[in-house]
Amino acid sequence: MDKKFRIGKFRFRIRNLEIFTFVILTFLYVLAFIIKEDTWIYDNIASLSMHWHDIAVGSTTALLTAFAFATFGNTSILIVFPYILIVYDIAQSYPNWILLGIVSGLGAAVGEITSYIIGRVIGASKKMKSSEMGEKFHRIKLKFEEKPARIPLTVFFFALTPFPDDAILVPLGMMKYPYWKSIPPCFLGKTILCTLIAWLGSFVAVNLDPLNALIDDYPILFFLRLIIPTTDVNPSADIIQFSFVFIIIYIMLRLDFEKISMKRSKDRKQFQTYILEGGNFEISKLIEDYNVLNIEGFKSHIQEFAQRHNNVAFMRDLLHLDAIADRHLAFDQSMDFISFFYTPDKEQKEKEEKQEINDKKEEKIEK
Repeated sequence: MDKKFRIGKFRFRIRNLEIFTFVILTFLYVLAFIIKEDTWIYDNIASLSMHWHDIAVGSTTALLTAFAFATFGNTSILIVFPYILIVYDIAQSYPNWILLGIVSGLGAAVGEITSYIIGRVIGASKKMKSSEMGEKFHRIKLKFEEKPARIPLTVFFFALTPFPDDAILVPLGMMKYPYWKSIPPCFLGKTILCTLIAWLGSFVAVNLDPLNALIDDYPILFFLRLIIPTTDVNPSADIIQFSFVFIIIYIMLRLDFEKISMKRSKDRKQFQTYILEGGNFEISKLIEDYNVLNIEGFKSHIQEFAQRHNNVAFMRDLLHLDAIADRHLAFDQSMDFISFFYTPDKEQKEKEEKQEINDKKEEKIEK
């Protein structure tokens, strides 16, 4: 459950994700500060670090390790794993950063095949297609079908950036978009990304002395020592570098790509216009206009939507909207309405949207 607190005029809300990340990072940083030589934890971390260094130096094991982590990091649509940190770390010792980047990119592309296969499974099952998860990917599929020529470029862009590739490849599998057209741009994007990371790791390792001299001359750059390799055993630095895994996972989970997509959605903007103008809308017409698959789920969503907003009424097969002049409130209500199409965790999203609306009302009352 989210925690709310206030400092002066400012109101804050902390989610469980923030609490978990704060606890983990606090533990790691305290451990890095207090860890001493000749203790069992110091010796074990040092041993693990040296073992990892041996793996990175080995020509065969380094490539296999990079391939395995890149594949795992892109296999699940639920797990966020910063495999590029592994590629960066290996590149500091492995002599051929180009080969490392290509092998890592291949592993990442192989991992993304899982998302494509999941899309084919969802598309072949009527029950899964009309589920909340299937409804979400169905919306993206409709956008792809409108402009199929942009698909390869979109896949390449998402593969090249931290954006979630699953949001693209699952809908492509649902629409049975040719495998040989979707995976190559994914492989190209992933390979470029991994090769750039591998080059960065190699560059840091090759220019170790100049970088250390730069930090000595400009102490404000001390934090760069956390990403600069060292031949000395330093478990404290290893612990701090390991904390980057949780930091990147936190950033990826907090970047709400679905909410960004919802804000830009034509469907949301259309419904916001309905709210501003008001009127009566047949449910069957809304189902047709919004190309709804999960009809029963949509009707249930409309009924709950009407219960949450005073200007909305649900009467059998009719949705009544009282016109409102507040565009901000209309925006919030349109986000609440459109959440049905964008998130498999609909109930949680509805709670968050309702909480945001209540927070804004409280702020207006206080002012």
